[in-house]
Amino acid sequence: MAKRSRPAEPPVVPSTPLADEGRARKRVKRLERELAELGATEAKRLAQLHKVRARATAVRVRLTNLRTTVADAGGTAGADVPSAGPIGYCMREKRPVQISDPEPVTLSNGRTAIAGTCSTCGARVVALSVRAAPTDA
Repeated sequence: MAKRSRPAEPPVVPSTPLADEGRARKRVKRLERELAELGATEAKRLAQLHKVRARATAVRVRLTNLRTTVADAGGTAGADVPSAGPIGYCMREKRPVQISDPEPVTLSNGRTAIAGTCSTCGARVVALSVRAAPTDA
């Protein structure tokens, strides 16, 4: 549904001079109010833009630092993931991590898994075991 636009200014009908002055004052006040609202909106958007630009700069710096770290480590894609011990997906960090203090557990549905904590943030991490291929009996 199309947004309705503001109706056009009503045509000025010649009447008494006092009535014309009153209408003109009302229009001036309305336009001044509208201009003030637009100024406030502009200031708000500028503040938002400055925050976004600052965050983008910080992310660029972090990305540059990470790229140099990966390049120094040998350029492997999984350089930040250790290869020793079981690996699980940390939901807090949104990346694969090594599981500290791993212990085997059985889930409520009977499936086996390895549970422990994230080696960097300490969140609980559970890695499901790979199921064996079904056998035809």
